[in-house]
Amino acid sequence: MIWQQLQSIAGSYPLALRGLGMTVMLSLISLVLGTLIGFGLGILRTGGNRLISGVIGAWVDLIRGTPFLVQIFLIFFILPELGIELDAFTAGIIALTNLAACFICEIVVAGIRSVPT
Repeated sequence: MIWQQLQSIAGSYPLALRGLGMTVMLSLISLVLGTLIGFGLGILRTGGNRLISGVIGAWVDLIRGTPFLVQIFLIFFILPELGIELDAFTAGIIALTNLAACFICEIVVAGIRSVPT
C-alpha cells in the first residue's frame, strides 16, 4: 500500500522539476525587470515634475492597494478581451514585474527622500 503511494510520488518528480524551473525563471525575469523599472520610476517620481510624480504615485498606490490575485485575473482574463493575447507565463511576468516595480519604486523614493538636502 505505502509502496504504491511512493511510486506515484516518484513518478511525478519530472513534472515537479519542470514546474520548479518555470517558477525560478519567472521569478528571476520578474525580479530583474521589476528592479530596473522600479528604479526608473522612483527616480522619475522624486524629480521636479509634479504631473509625472502624481501619475506614478497614483499607479503605485493602485497596484499596492489591489490584491495581487485580482491583478493576475485582470491581466490574464481582461487583456484578451481587449485584443491582447497572452500566455500564462507572459501574464505572470507582467503581473509580478508590475508589483515588484511598484515596491522597488517606493523603496527608491523613500531612500532618496531620507537624504537631507
